Amino acid sequence: MGCFFKEKIRINMVILVFRGSKGEAPKVFLREYKRACIGTGLRTATEWLNFLPEFLEGMTSLWFERQMEELKGSWNDITKALVKEFSVKIVYQNLIHELNQLKQGALESIREYKQRTMTLQNKLQRCLKPQGHERTDPIFARVNALVLEHFTIGLLLELRQQVRYEQVATFDEAAKVAKKKEGSMEEFHDQLCNPW
Repeated sequence: MGCFFKEKIRINMVILVFRGSKGEAPKVFLREYKRACIGTGLRTATEWLNFLPEFLEGMTSLWFERQMEELKGSWNDITKALVKEFSVKIVYQNLIHELNQLKQGALESIREYKQRTMTLQNKLQRCLKPQGHERTDPIFARVNALVLEHFTIGLLLELRQQVRYEQVATFDEAAKVAKKKEGSMEEFHDQLCNPW
């Protein structure tokens, strides 16, 4: 019956499996999975639960295996947990991608760039809390290190060079050094434009 069911879903459905990858939405997968089950004659939550592990791959499959048996025994509980876990992970992955693209605009002040970076950092940290992480967990330190790294990489060249020269250890230190350098560059520019 399991193979027949899988073949039936392959014929009728575009969404075959859920991997929890970027671009996949757990709610959409579950809705399509449930429709496929109903379309093949499986109409109870117990039947849906029996076949669900066959349609989870990669990190979603590993996640499912780690869940307690009581959770796996309830369609409502397991689907709520799956949505909570992988909706947050997808948002987190998108925020990490956004962090990787972080760059200071040519006319953007350090204050504005710092604010944009802090907003991104706060969003990343908020994503970790629903997964049970505390501020003292190493993953928070890793997020802070990534923020410092990408903030520095995204700085305008002269500012980036100064921050690296100063060998700062935190995001706040990097922003202070960059702000100070920005101020001295503005003074120098003003002196060039108005020598008297």
